[in-house]
Order: sequence, then C-alpha cells, then structure tokens
Amino acid sequence: MTFHEALSLPDLFDKKAVVCREEAFPVDEDSFGALYRSTAPALLGYIRKTLGNATMAEDILQETFYRYLRADLPEMDANRAKSYLFKIATSLMVDHWRRERREKFWQSLWHPPAAVQDRQSDDVAHALSALKPAERALLWLAYVEGFDHNEIASTLGLKAKSIRVLLFRARQNLSRTLGRQYGISGATS
Repeated sequence: MTFHEALSLPDLFDKKAVVCREEAFPVDEDSFGALYRSTAPALLGYIRKTLGNATMAEDILQETFYRYLRADLPEMDANRAKSYLFKIATSLMVDHWRRERREKFWQSLWHPPAAVQDRQSDDVAHALSALKPAERALLWLAYVEGFDHNEIASTLGLKAKSIRVLLFRARQNLSRTLGRQYGISGATS
C-alpha cells in the first residue's frame, strides 16, 4: 500500500483546514478526493524522482495539497488543477534545495571539515560572536532556517519592513569584522 492509498482525506487535513478552505472557495470532499486520487500518484512520482528522497517527497506532496486547499483559486478543470499542483510542488522543491544549500553553507562555516576547521572556524566564530545577539539571530533565521522577512519579523517581534535593512546592516557588520581579522580595508558587503 502506498502513501496516498493509505490515507483518507480526514487523515490528511483536519476538519478546521477544510472548513477554512470552504469559506474561501467551496470545494466538496468528493471532488477533492477524486482530484487527489487521480493526481497524487503522478505527482508523488515526479517529486520522488526529482528529489531522490522518498520521505521528503511525501512531505512535499502533503504540503502541495495543503497549499492547494488553502489557496483562494477560481473554478478550474482537472487538467488545470493538476498543472497548478505540479507548479506548487516544483516551487516547494526549489525552496527545499535553496534551504538545503544555505544550511550546507552555514554548517560548513559552523562545522567545517577537520583540515580547515582550525583557523577558519575560529575566525568565523569570533566574527559572529562580535555581532550583537539580534544580528546573529537575524542572520541565522534568514540564512540557516530560510525564513522570509515576515517570518523573521514575527519570530523576533519586529516590523516586517525593517528586516531588509537590519539584515543588510548585520551582513555589513559581519563583513567588517571578518575584514578587520584578515586585514582587508573597506570590507563591507
């Protein structure tokens, strides 16, 4: 039994999520179930083959259908809905790859290979420790966790419009600190 065969609609989405979706755009459970049964196998196959990770593929499949249900969409036929679901899944995979790449980059700074770890790790750790805690939090949330500006603002209790400027300043301060450590004059961004 595969993932999509094992779950029924109530298993995938709680009643509250379906009710919220019905308020935005009425969709009956039968038509959604039919769309799910006809689209999920091909969509899951596409995600699995593209990602190469079955567990992540199932997570992205679930998130794809969740976002479809939450979207305020006009009436569309089954082919257009299928195309829209593939578009959502593709965007989620791109987000996953970007987040993975950022995490690998930041992890390499925090935990570089043993051969490089001696000086580089100390320099980066020292540069990060020289930043204000708020700047470290901004950089971590943006580049390691992959939060967007609204999520960062919500997490840190700041205004969303200020995050762009604060991130710019945090990056500048990190660059200045690293520049001083390596004797680079004018290092700013």
